[in-house]
Amino acid sequence: MSTITHFGEFVLIIDYSLLIIATVIINDAEASMSKPLFVWQNKELKKVNPEDVICLSTEGNYTRIYLANNTFYLVRCSLSTALKKLPSDMFIRIHRSFVASVCHVRSIRNDYLVVRSEALPIGKQYYESLLAKLNIIE
Repeated sequence: MSTITHFGEFVLIIDYSLLIIATVIINDAEASMSKPLFVWQNKELKKVNPEDVICLSTEGNYTRIYLANNTFYLVRCSLSTALKKLPSDMFIRIHRSFVASVCHVRSIRNDYLVVRSEALPIGKQYYESLLAKLNIIE
């Protein structure tokens, strides 16, 4: 079913069957976007999109969150607590001291993976769960 509407020189044709498909695609795209998280920095909450996070590392009672724009935030929480706040389908614990974003991994070996140009160690107990998170074509 279509509707034709005239706007001066322009003609708007609406095909309702395509409109429904377009709405479904837009809703799926919105659903795939991750909810942002916020971190305290200098007495201010800073917005961080999970898509921009490349990895996390632990430093004692602090977690360092590395971003795609070559900056980082240092937050006072454990790596486990920070991982719980991130989308589980995007982030994987690879070592007792590291979490990596699956979206930013360039290559994987048995004992390390490369994020950007940095090699991050993979703990033996984390290797199988890392492979299970990946979409591997054999």
